[in-house]
Amino acid sequence: MLKISDNADTLFQLGGMGLDVWQGMRLSALRDLMAKNRMAIGKQGEVYILSQTARAANGFALAITGLLALSAWAAEHLQAPAQTVDMVAELEPYIIARNPSATYRRHPHVRGASSTDYVFDLQHGADLIDIIGPSAQATGAAMRKAGDIQNGPFAEHLSPLFVVYDLADSERAMSEISILGSVARAMPASRLMQSLH
Repeated sequence: MLKISDNADTLFQLGGMGLDVWQGMRLSALRDLMAKNRMAIGKQGEVYILSQTARAANGFALAITGLLALSAWAAEHLQAPAQTVDMVAELEPYIIARNPSATYRRHPHVRGASSTDYVFDLQHGADLIDIIGPSAQATGAAMRKAGDIQNGPFAEHLSPLFVVYDLADSERAMSEISILGSVARAMPASRLMQSLH
């Protein structure tokens, strides 16, 4: 087994920010939150997950999700202003975990039939991946990008895949996915994350 741990940095950092995480009920709530994310809190305050060595990439992705949940909990208790979600950073470990040995690049450039240069968030294997929000503007831009690339000779064996971030507004995301799916492959972020659970 492989232990993926934060070396107790997270809880001690929160303590330094004025949040008493060692108080009984608060620590119990944190332990419950981490258990829901398949993680645990050790006696010394380390937040960790145990994973089979062969599934290390999956374990790492789950650890990132758990630490993000802990961060959201802490922000709520510290009454911090809401942060903009970094969708790519949140989903990147799940994309890699689909096949850790696949070719992986950030910000690959691909030319479309119109000779327009497009940049995607990630390339994983033969997938050119963009992670987009559930909006008509994002869907329209994604459809144009997919159509231009799929009709041109420059993408070779690569294929666009759009991951729509549905964790905040699932209904709207599914509506945009149904529209986008008529032109290119599209999937909700929640399905990408569920494949590892």
